[in-house]
Amino acid sequence: TLQQAVITWEDPTFYSHNGFNTAEIGRSLVRNIEAGSYIRGGSTITKQVAKNLYLSREKTLRRKLREAILARRIEATLTKREILEIYLNVAEWGPNIQGAETAAQYYFGKPASDLSWGEAALMAGILQNPHRLNPRTRPEDAHRNQLKVLEKLLRHGKLTKGEFIRATERCHPFGNTGGEDR
Repeated sequence: TLQQAVITWEDPTFYSHNGFNTAEIGRSLVRNIEAGSYIRGGSTITKQVAKNLYLSREKTLRRKLREAILARRIEATLTKREILEIYLNVAEWGPNIQGAETAAQYYFGKPASDLSWGEAALMAGILQNPHRLNPRTRPEDAHRNQLKVLEKLLRHGKLTKGEFIRATERCHPFGNTGGEDR
């Protein structure tokens, strides 16, 4: 569930692109020009692996170009399964929380493989901004994003309507975060 939630939320074309989602890059470029600042990156999971492993977090054109070159090399060298595994293991899920397994234990006290759809959606949503969307310190923000992830999973056909309803009924910002909805 976590792998599917992360792919659907972060990079729905992950299995069909070669490290770049040109449509998403175009949408991001338009939004950034409209805003007059850098507000959206258009990164794929592969590009995030390149950034997380080898580059700084600075938002510069030079860093983006280096990220693109590294993404091409990663795609040419590793399988999609390996890229996803690396991403899940190096991603930041909160303050001093690195890797999906550590995050699942921290937030839910269980292995990542045992997460419900609601829990997986909450964790996938954290990746967008691990500090602002931390469910322990910003439960309302985390919950809003969790619902967006669940809605996207439904739209992409990863959840049935019944699974979606069960997941949303069991997740709210205070206390229960969506367990037992599988």
